[in-house]
Amino acid sequence: MRRMKPLVLFVAVVLLALVLAAASAGCSGEAKREESRAGSETSARSATEEKASGKVILMMGRSVMGGWFSHWSGDSTKKTRRRGFELVPLEVSSPPDVVTSVADRLAEYSGKEDSVAAVYFKFCFDDFAGGGKQEAAESLKEKKAYLRHVYEQVVEGRKMRLIVGNALPKVKQHTDPFLVANERQFNEWLAAFASEHQGVVVFDQYSVLADEDGSLRAEYATGPDDSHPNEAGYKALDRAFDELLAEL
Repeated sequence: MRRMKPLVLFVAVVLLALVLAAASAGCSGEAKREESRAGSETSARSATEEKASGKVILMMGRSVMGGWFSHWSGDSTKKTRRRGFELVPLEVSSPPDVVTSVADRLAEYSGKEDSVAAVYFKFCFDDFAGGGKQEAAESLKEKKAYLRHVYEQVVEGRKMRLIVGNALPKVKQHTDPFLVANERQFNEWLAAFASEHQGVVVFDQYSVLADEDGSLRAEYATGPDDSHPNEAGYKALDRAFDELLAEL
């Protein structure tokens, strides 16, 4: 029996070595599987982030929008990238054809709605009237109706998010109390509309560009008789717009 003890001890040592080797191999295999899973998750996450960075925003407007794209790229008709989004300039008609024009532009993206992160829409500064109480009231009523139709086209019809720029101020020479009241009432109504309707975001360009009296800040105007923003005005809009894009 005493001669068998070394043999038993030897067998036990061999078995222990085999168990440890198997355990070691198992941990190594699990680690490799974990590394593989981590790599796959990283690749999937990168692909998702790349897809998100390629989202499109359809930028609908007229001369001020064209000037904004010229400010960005030197060409009013050339799309550009900003904050990971591709911004596409789309010119729309003035009232009363603005709603039909928006519908026509949206039709160009039929079947490609998933590629669109949002539609940006705004009226031109010339779309808001002053000059008298009745004229301003009719203008305000008209803009509300147009905006509701745009909402129906974009959010309800296409299931896209809608970014609406509020009123654009005019230079002091073309501003009167009735116009200011019209613009500010529209802005208040628009803020309430956005809070009551899902899928609507307001870009408050009025607060960026307007002076205390409601006219376009002189330092942001192309000229005393021209209400289009100059380079300083567009840069001011850029800062506010970038903040909005960062929240989308």
